[in-house]
This record gives sequence, structure tokens and C-alpha cells, in this order.
Amino acid sequence: MTLRSVMFHLDDGDAPLRFAPPFLQFARDYQVRDLVAAAPGRLPDPFVAAAFPLAQAQAREREMYDLIESLQQALCEAADGFALDFRSAGVLDVTAFLLDQAARCDLIVTRQHRALDTDLGQADLSRLVLQAGRPVLAVPRSAETLRFRRVLIGYKRSREARLALSAGLPLMSRADRILVAALGEGTTAPQLADAVDFLKGYGLPAEGWQNTDIADADAAEGLLQIAEDDDSDLIVAGAYSRGRLREVVLGGVTHALLQQTGRACLLIH
Repeated sequence: MTLRSVMFHLDDGDAPLRFAPPFLQFARDYQVRDLVAAAPGRLPDPFVAAAFPLAQAQAREREMYDLIESLQQALCEAADGFALDFRSAGVLDVTAFLLDQAARCDLIVTRQHRALDTDLGQADLSRLVLQAGRPVLAVPRSAETLRFRRVLIGYKRSREARLALSAGLPLMSRADRILVAALGEGTTAPQLADAVDFLKGYGLPAEGWQNTDIADADAAEGLLQIAEDDDSDLIVAGAYSRGRLREVVLGGVTHALLQQTGRACLLIH
């Protein structure tokens, strides 16, 4: 139940002050050995850039590379004691860059979406979760700590939920409470008990909770309410078991978790 290598995505100039300190403490707490810092800078679309004066476009690009260089310098100083692999490039597709680095790590850590774009450009979190082949930990931009003492697992009878149980083991290793919640009629009591027993087999303080009266359409709201009531630090769930398009159009747990910004979420597809 250990993490050897973790990649964290830097997308804003505030990262050394707001993101790096809690992340580096997380790496120490969970005994991570290797860190991969990914800082791709989004280049403007060529057709859009053509509408602006060349000097203006070149100045903007220089600012971006200067920011990346300052991020690298700050992180190399802060990450003393870790093996740090800093990876950056000017790219048209930030998400594609992150996907290309995913084979290097056990876990991808990124910050949750915000309404205004960031200095280097945000990733498409839903696409990252779908295509990375790695668990993705999306953390609040305001997070001051990444210590997960109270964990909520959204469980259902699906391939993705079973993957989430295994993917979450390292992050649950320091938890004081783990609540495995099954909402709706898709999961039987014995199936929920199997999930709980799986975690208990690793010595984790897991317990189950089930409500079959909640409709599938209300499962996302129900899960977030449980997280609020139980004061969960982390929500773990399998992602897009019904498919991305259906979730975006009809709503679903994954879509809701990616839209909320109050709690860290660990997702895997």
C-alpha cells in the first residue's frame, strides 16, 4: 500500500505558495520516493494567435516560459530530499501532455477546476480521468493540507468501483474512518459487505452504509451530502461507469465530483 512515484500538475503561478507545501507534506506523509512535476504551458491556437500582433504573441510566450522557469527553480529548492523530475513544454493540448507522462507514476495529483483559466492552462479533468490509466487525485485549490483521515467511498456493483477500492488503498492507509456507501438499488448487501471486508483485510477501519431508497438520479447529491455530514476529507469513486456522454447529459456522480470544489476526490476509470 505504498506510492513510489507521484506526478503533480502545476498550472498556475501561485503553485509554489499554495499547492507545493501541502503536496510535499503529502509526499512525506505517504512516503513517496519520486516526484514528477508536470508544468505544460498552453500555447495559443495558431488561428487565434494570427489575429494578434506578432510582438504581442511573442511577449506572452516569453512570459509563459519565464513562469515555468521560476516554478522549476522554486520547486527544486522546496523539494529538497526528493528525487524530482521536472517536465515542461509549450503545448497546444495540456491534457495530452499529462497523459503522455502518466506511465511514469502511480498517481496523478492535480488541482480542481476553476472558472477563470490559470496562467499555464487547465487540464480537462474528465478526459484525464478517462484516459490516464492511473488514479487521479483532484484537490481543492484552497487546500492547506492533504491528510486524509476520514474517507468516503462511493461504491456500486461496477468494474470502476472495484478498481477504486484498490487504487485508494495507499491514500486510506492513514485513515481513522472509512465509510463505504452504496446508494440506490444496484448493489446488494452481500456485495457491499465484500467491499468492506476487502478493506478490513488490509487492516483498514472500514464500515458499510447503504440506502436503497435513493434513486440513481439523486445518487450524486446523496453522496455529497454524506461527505458533508461525515466531514470527509477524501471521496473515492470509480469514474464514468455509465459513460462520459451520458453523465454529462443526464448528470452523474463523476460529473458532480469533478464540478464540486470543497473536497479532494480520487477517481479512476
